[in-house]
Amino acid sequence: MSPGDTGEFVVRADEPTPIGRKSREQLLSELEVLQVQFEASREARQVLQRAGEALRKSEDRLRTFFEYSNDALFVIDPVRDVILDVNPRACQLLGYTREEFLTLPASAIHPEELPRFREFTRGVLRNGMGWTDELTCLTKEKSALAAEISASAVEIEGERRIIAWVRDVTQRKEAEAKLRESEERFRRLVERAADAFYVIEEDGRIVDVNQQAVDSTGFDRDELGGMHVWDIWEGFSPELLRRNLAEIERSGPTTLGGSHRRKDGTRFPVEVRTCLLEERGTKRVLALARDISERVEAEEQRRRLNLEKVYLQEEIQMEHNFGEIVGASRTIKSLFRDIERVAATDSTVLITGETGTGKELVARAIHGASARQNSVLIKVNCAALSAGLIESELFGHEKGAFTGATQRRVGRFELADGGTIFLDEIGDLPAELQVKLLRVLQDGEFERVGGSKTLKVDVRVMAATNRDLEQAVEQGRFRSDLYFRLKVYPIHVPALRERKGDIPLLVNYLVQKYAKRMGKTIETVPQRAMDALRSYAWPGNVRELENVIERAVIVSPQTELELGEWLREAGPAADDGLLLTLDDVQRRHIVSALEHTGWRVSGPKGAAHILGMKPTTLQARMKKLGIVRRDDG
Repeated sequence: MSPGDTGEFVVRADEPTPIGRKSREQLLSELEVLQVQFEASREARQVLQRAGEALRKSEDRLRTFFEYSNDALFVIDPVRDVILDVNPRACQLLGYTREEFLTLPASAIHPEELPRFREFTRGVLRNGMGWTDELTCLTKEKSALAAEISASAVEIEGERRIIAWVRDVTQRKEAEAKLRESEERFRRLVERAADAFYVIEEDGRIVDVNQQAVDSTGFDRDELGGMHVWDIWEGFSPELLRRNLAEIERSGPTTLGGSHRRKDGTRFPVEVRTCLLEERGTKRVLALARDISERVEAEEQRRRLNLEKVYLQEEIQMEHNFGEIVGASRTIKSLFRDIERVAATDSTVLITGETGTGKELVARAIHGASARQNSVLIKVNCAALSAGLIESELFGHEKGAFTGATQRRVGRFELADGGTIFLDEIGDLPAELQVKLLRVLQDGEFERVGGSKTLKVDVRVMAATNRDLEQAVEQGRFRSDLYFRLKVYPIHVPALRERKGDIPLLVNYLVQKYAKRMGKTIETVPQRAMDALRSYAWPGNVRELENVIERAVIVSPQTELELGEWLREAGPAADDGLLLTLDDVQRRHIVSALEHTGWRVSGPKGAAHILGMKPTTLQARMKKLGIVRRDDG
């Protein structure tokens, strides 16, 4: 076909057709190739069509994300300083419309921070991405918003662009500022706290302290920071730290005791409150240590005062003979002179005399006239305590020293520190304790039972006995060195039969004492009664006289003292008391008291109360003397 033809092919007879020039096989082969190419072209068009549809969907998703993101999104041209696109959240955040944004330069959002903004965008273009929370965004109303900006560099239509995600962090910044202020305020409080603060790693290293920790220990912060907690906490160890950490995790904060070591080597008691600090997976222990030296001292003083109070209350309830030594005889005046002489010293006094003569009263008189009169006078009856208890009673014991020792106990010597201790019935002191008492007399030192700490006391010692200590020394039952230590100033209290001239004075004193107590009025003592009292041998001495007078006041119905049954029972003894044995006298006296009480032994109206002894002691004495109740019929 040549130019200008009508478009139809004209086959000339003299020209060979293309088919004529190719074999059938060649034609078939070319047709197959063309068919394959056609199919490939159709598949390619389908792939392109699917890719285009996927791209459109992706663009739609991106547009949806862009439009509905909770963060403000900006597309900017950093080179031309132009805002190319924004999302609705950006309009809402800064108060501009989309159209207004597109007329603004990107730098208009950060007018006060242009150098920092430009440095940020250059960094994003250089690194491909960037993040900052140091820029603020200016709203249309000219208020600044604290912003957190994440940005990425992208290529759009061959141009470098920046997509920026902007989030308002004003509230977070304000919260962080408040938190920093709170932390600073807390830190100031911690620094000024009266308790020492220690932050301790799991391996025991101290990583932070407050000023009180520095002041209380004398170490500076750098020194404390290089220590383990057991370097200053006596008795603490890695094992105890692990146990404490486990206890805190299981049950919460714990309270521990102990003592801390100062830089100068001294110690002070502390109460430590521990709790767990956990931050970013790291566990630490916060220990708040309070110096309780003053509290311990106050508690010790209060405990001592309470013990003294209890002791004195018990002593008041126990009626110690009578309030004063009464008498005008030559022997009693000699006793007064001895008391006056020795009271002015701190010398050890050994008071001897029969039972009931008033040895304790002499000891009280010496203490009351001494320089220690405003301090406590502690009494210990060595015969009333078992050998197993007397050591604890005298010297105290530590917790766990023996079965039943559930807490530490202060002994009588420690309680009497600064005052006087009166050891009655010293002749009954067990031999093993005589050595310990000798040490106290010599050096003023001792240890509690079960303890190793040596205690030193300032105590005046007075002892009393009705035994012959010289004979006990000769028989090896009492240490001679202790005997001579006690016998620095011996005082002998005479028996009542040796000073019968004092009996009328004693009777009058005792009558008025008990009459006043019982609300009675006793005006006279018959001569016959006084003669009987003077002629009686008084084997129980003043104590027995006191019991007789108390019973007489009870049974006297009028203003005249009546001795009642005692006068009849003691008649022969009053005539010649020396002809009766002591057992006979005691038997008659006890029977008289029992008959007066209707054979009631215990209680306020019992015979034991009248006789001034414990019910168990009276029952034992009755058994020994063979006293049994007679039948009334």
